[in-house]
Amino acid sequence: MEVTFASLFEDPEVGGLLATVRDVTERKRTEEALRESEQKYSAAFDSMDEGFCVMELVCDEDGEIVDLIFRETNSAFERNTGLSEVVGRRVGELLPAFESHWIETYSRVARTGEAVRTENYVRDVDRWYSVHFSLVGEVGSRHVAVLFDDITSVVPAIQKRRRSVQVAKHAVF
Repeated sequence: MEVTFASLFEDPEVGGLLATVRDVTERKRTEEALRESEQKYSAAFDSMDEGFCVMELVCDEDGEIVDLIFRETNSAFERNTGLSEVVGRRVGELLPAFESHWIETYSRVARTGEAVRTENYVRDVDRWYSVHFSLVGEVGSRHVAVLFDDITSVVPAIQKRRRSVQVAKHAVF
């Protein structure tokens, strides 16, 4: 129960109180369910091996992306990137050589709302990543969720396999 009291009269010499009683049981149940859900989400979010972040797109007056701001990360983010304490900071500040292909991907996801999967290199941290980009919210939102794995250790084997497939395609028997 929630009880609120208010004076009925402005004159303190004249007595009178108004008491309002409200049943807040359902609100309390909803708040508790939300708290439990957030705890479960947070535990899953921080225990997964994949890095995760939510990026906010910073656009110029023409709507072109000029930078990105880290808005949320999980604990695997640092393990997968080597970057720490990034929330609230700009990509341009942390990764000055950030390649344009990444910006183009963020832009496409924000513009179309379609998720994108890619594998590519980040020069500033000298790592290869398998990445899944998805829009947070409606088309036109400036927030993109990124789920990624550091695949640097397997890239040489992948490249070797691709070269051998290419050679095999061109072989004459």
